[in-house]
Amino acid sequence: LGVAIYQARVAKIEAARADEVKRFIGTIFKDAVPRAGAGGEVLAKDLLLSAEQRIERELSGNPRVAAELGVIVAESFAFLGVPDMGEKALRAALGRAEAEFGPAHMITIRAKVQLAGIMKHREPQVADGLFDEVIRVGDQLLPTSAELIADAWSEKGFMASKTVTPESAFPMMQRAVEYAEKHLGSHHKATIFYIGLLANTYGVHGKLDEQLKHAKDAYERAQTAFGGQRPHNMLTAAERFYGSALRRLDRPVDSIPHFERALADQRQLDT
Repeated sequence: LGVAIYQARVAKIEAARADEVKRFIGTIFKDAVPRAGAGGEVLAKDLLLSAEQRIERELSGNPRVAAELGVIVAESFAFLGVPDMGEKALRAALGRAEAEFGPAHMITIRAKVQLAGIMKHREPQVADGLFDEVIRVGDQLLPTSAELIADAWSEKGFMASKTVTPESAFPMMQRAVEYAEKHLGSHHKATIFYIGLLANTYGVHGKLDEQLKHAKDAYERAQTAFGGQRPHNMLTAAERFYGSALRRLDRPVDSIPHFERALADQRQLDT
């Protein structure tokens, strides 16, 4: 009975947090103010910068909601291709998440993955340590954390490929594939993407036969999963992975149809 009461209380708290997050996100758009001199436009960056300021101004007394929203803001900056713009919000969110939820919580892990992604070029050792924490702690939250753990292994592989011993990158990136396959499925878009990244890494380091093998695998899985959904961003990526592998092996005639399909799909996705 005590456990049931505790679980009900936790569920109620989590539901209240989720409702507050949804409400706040809704007001971001509702309260948006068009930029002066920009044709009345409201840019996505403007919305996120406004949200970051409002989190600090309005939610300082609600650190759990502030933590989750801070991570969402940082992730959104990353999706726009400007992850550094979210670093301030992310660091604040990570501090709140660790204090409120502890290290073994999805919000904390999401924040660490995002921060490590920002730090990997500037301070690779710090980033590597953060990815290690994600892998270690994330194992407690499987299968929910599988994609974040896979991402951590893939990023570690990316960093390793830039060192004097690039061969160490391959088993790391293979671990990303294994986590995704086991916990997300053999034809999940993340699994296919990590296989493609593994293929590209082999190619960068001159292992062209391995590149082709894995790129073909990614392409065939994408065809099975998304072939009837054109245009689909994962199928477009798989076409590029496979086309690049064929081109590097001096098979330009075979590669051209893949690049043409990828280009046609991308044009549709961008409209």
